[in-house]
Parts: sequence; structure tokens; C-alpha cells
Amino acid sequence: MSSSSRLYKTQKTRKIIQRLIILNSLRSSNYSTIRDLLEQTGDLGVITIISRKGSVPRLPGTRMLLTVDGRTFGTVGGGFVEADAVHAAAEVLSSHKNRILQYTSVPGSVLPDDIICGGSLEVLVEYLPADPYHRQLIGDFVRLQDRRQTPVMVVPLPNDRGSGLRRFFISADGSVHGTPPEGQVSQINDAVRTIKRPGIISTGSNPFLLEPCPPQSRLFICGAGYIAAETAPLACHLGFRVSVLDDRDNLLDQDVFCGVERIPVTSYETCLQAIPVDTATSILIVTRSHAFDLQVLRQALKSHAGYIGMIGSRHKWKTLSSVLLHEGFGDDDLKRVCCPVGLKIGADSPEEIAISIAAELIRFRSELQ
Repeated sequence: MSSSSRLYKTQKTRKIIQRLIILNSLRSSNYSTIRDLLEQTGDLGVITIISRKGSVPRLPGTRMLLTVDGRTFGTVGGGFVEADAVHAAAEVLSSHKNRILQYTSVPGSVLPDDIICGGSLEVLVEYLPADPYHRQLIGDFVRLQDRRQTPVMVVPLPNDRGSGLRRFFISADGSVHGTPPEGQVSQINDAVRTIKRPGIISTGSNPFLLEPCPPQSRLFICGAGYIAAETAPLACHLGFRVSVLDDRDNLLDQDVFCGVERIPVTSYETCLQAIPVDTATSILIVTRSHAFDLQVLRQALKSHAGYIGMIGSRHKWKTLSSVLLHEGFGDDDLKRVCCPVGLKIGADSPEEIAISIAAELIRFRSELQ
């Protein structure tokens, strides 16, 4: 392939990825999107998988949104189930009456209208009004998430008695935000302390969906070269909160980093010192020299980062790991480092390497859940 053809291919790929970033930001169903839509478009129909058995496309807690003008955000797996749930959400937006839908696999069923995966699921279809109460509640919830806190949303489920309860949430310190049901806060709080994934509890006659919301996975990319230019937008599209660090302003100013936090640094030797790093944080080391990589790696190993990946060959890793062992780092420290970075898929070009890195990041994130 000629150099001009490669350049065209790279530019075309970057434009596609940039469009995917924009599309992802518009199609997301996270609480930031809910907050924005409540403010901008009004009431919402919220479709949430609340339980499942067997094989189904998505897990409990997966959510989809429907606006009053018919736009959808997110997906609960597509196909017949999603189409039927969206239709129900339009009715709920009109009636203001929440519903629970049940879908069960029928042995020997055939396409297109039956579920043949072998599983069953329950789906909550909820009317979420854009009133002051819910706008304030969701706004406060998102602010806590932005501070890397882990609030738990409590969603009342419809039952025969039509309780008329409203959403509220409980923050990590146990404080309650919103209007909880009288006499049931203690039971709900006890359940919140132990729940790790979305699940249903009952207190008295009232069932609730508890929705834990761990911090969004963060990715710090140290180095803004070719690999970062491909990996950053892809990771954004996959739902990571991405920051790129470099000491070269001209690289940070590239259009490919649109929508990514850009952090100029004066020295790689101290570039991570002022950055909050927790176990949901990934650090990708792709600087322009082995010496800079080593400077960043020392800091990463002293942090709580859950994932540390570094570009390079096995020979490079053998050389740098020997240096680190001599400096006092242990074998357990070195086992935290993925080098060569990325899943082994035969990647060669920057675009392919970015995909292999993204796959490894997805695996790490899934292990946190």
C-alpha cells in the first residue's frame, strides 16, 4: 500500500471514530444523559432490565431511554424485546403508569417474534417526569458520580397496590437524597451496604430495584502519539473517561482528541503525582521514549491503578523489569503490568493496536463488576 493510501486510510478511520464518539455521547443512557434530557426535552420513558434467567442479551441494570419526541438512547438488546418495550414506554409516557414486562423463551419457537436464546427477563418501563424533584435528584446523583463516589439509586417498582413512591438514592456515607418511604429506610440501607449489582428487594409490601453505580472507569494515556490518537477516541466510544498527558502542546491540540481531557505536563517524572488514581483507573504508557516510559511506570506502580499497560516488546519489558527489580520493586508489582500491551490478535498498525488495547481494557473493566 502506498504512503498516500495509508494516509487516506488513517484519516478516514479517525473521522469514523470521531463520529462514533459523537454518536456515543448522544446515544448513551447513563445518568448524565438522563440529567441532560430531563432539562432539555422533558419527561422520559425509562426501560430497565430488572431481572434475568438463562441466556439474554443484556444484564440487569441495563437501561434505555425514550423521549417524548420519540428518540431512543441506549439499548436493552435489540430485537423483538426492545421493540415491544419501546412501544410500552410510549404508552407509559402517555399514561404515567409504570409497568413490568415479562419475556420468556418458548422451546422450539421460531423467528421473528419469539425469544429463542433460552432465557427470560423482566423489564421495568418507568415514567420519569421532568419535574423539579427528579431534576434535582438526578443532578445531585451525577455530581456524586463525578466526584468518584458510589451512590445507589433506589427505584420503586409497580405493584398491585400502586404505592405511588418516587425514586431516591443513598450515598456512600448512608445519607438519603430525595423522599424515601416512611419506616423502610433502615431495611433499604442495610441492603444497599451489601449489594454489588442491580437487584430487587422487598420491604413490607413495596418492591424496589437497587442500582449500584460504581465510578466510571477512567483511562489516563501517557503520551499523545500515534497509538494515543487511535486509542483515546475508541476508549471514549466504549464509555471510558479518557485523559491524555503529554509535554507537546501541538500533539494535545490535535482534533482527534476532541472530547478528551488534555493534560499538558512539564515532566513525565512527576506527571501522575497530582492525578487521583483508584482501582477503577487504567494507565496506558505510550510515550516517545523508553526512558519516559520508565518514569511513568515507576509512578503507576506506586498508585492504586487497577490496570497498567505499556507499549513495547518482550525484550523492552525484560530490560525495564530488571531495572525496577534492582530499584526495589517486587515480583507482585511487575505482575500488574501488561507489556506488551493489548490482547494478542496479531495487531500491527496503530489502528489495530488500539483495538487490541481496548479489548484488554474491556476485560479489565468487566472483572471489576
